[in-house]
Amino acid sequence: MGHDFQLNGVLRPGAHVVELGAGCGLAGIVAARLGAAAVGFTDHDERVLCRVEENLALQSTVDPSFSTSPLPPPALTSGRAPQSSAEPSGSGPRVSTTHLAWGTLEMLPPPLVALLPPNTSGFDLVLGSDLIYSLGVVKPLLCTISGLLRNEGPALALLCGSFRLEEGTEEAIHEACMELGLRCELIADDIDDGGCRLQVFARAPAACGLPSQEGRSASNGRGSSVGTPPAATQQIPSSEPQPSKGKKIGEEAKGADPGQYFL
Repeated sequence: MGHDFQLNGVLRPGAHVVELGAGCGLAGIVAARLGAAAVGFTDHDERVLCRVEENLALQSTVDPSFSTSPLPPPALTSGRAPQSSAEPSGSGPRVSTTHLAWGTLEMLPPPLVALLPPNTSGFDLVLGSDLIYSLGVVKPLLCTISGLLRNEGPALALLCGSFRLEEGTEEAIHEACMELGLRCELIADDIDDGGCRLQVFARAPAACGLPSQEGRSASNGRGSSVGTPPAATQQIPSSEPQPSKGKKIGEEAKGADPGQYFL
């Protein structure tokens, strides 16, 4: 997964990233090593977060040139970034681990708020791997993603899956995206050849001040839709090369260019 979002320009230097369902923290650690300014690791299981902290510490042991700056637990009550925040001591990307249950976010947890620049509403990039394991998690997961994405310009979530979704899941994703003002595109699907499935979620243009679909299509030849119906999510926009089995994930995703969602 780390290779794919580096290759396609989704992860930009200085990005603020959060990983959902972190597990061992692989995706977030890759983001930190590839130039993210800050990475928040979240999971519903606090025991898992202890493992993430161990893996973060191990990185500098294995590679002395790499270091992170863990943030101390902040004394914050606001659900958004403070007007000012002290930078942690040390060098390297700022990191934090925090418990997070999926669902509607009334406010961001303080450890995540502390990672963001002043007056910023959310993150540039949300990462997750094998998060949609049942129909029941679709709505809470997408609510969480919607609450984590920043409102100031384009931001996106990249979800990777290593198994086929159960029947009805695509319809549930479509309905949740429609309700939350998100758009979804399937940019790669190589599961049958031992690869993975990559989906991009972003706010609909109207929700983040971007040109409408018609305006974007006229200007760059690309199209996307709010809550793309399940049949349409099986292909990238028609103006781009279609994914084909047998290609590596990175090759498939080039045509969709997830970097288009960034300024």
